[in-house]
Amino acid sequence: MATQAPPRPTGGNTSRPRRLRDELRELTLRLHFYVGLFIAPFLLVAAATGILYALTPQIEQVVYDKELHATEPVNLFGSLAELRR
Repeated sequence: MATQAPPRPTGGNTSRPRRLRDELRELTLRLHFYVGLFIAPFLLVAAATGILYALTPQIEQVVYDKELHATEPVNLFGSLAELRR
């Protein structure tokens, strides 16, 4: 004699009942995602400004090259003597 499985109920929720642990896991995953989206722009700005701060001496050498280096030597004592006359 063959045994038959009992018929499955049609319609309605056939899955097992949700446990509190599963619901809390989904909540924490969703919160983690949204907090990450909120914090990511701040981290990007902090990283970009940190890189610029670290590269400031090299950037200043390029931008202010003419102001930092003289093209010809200047005799300051000679200039002061001429001004006193």
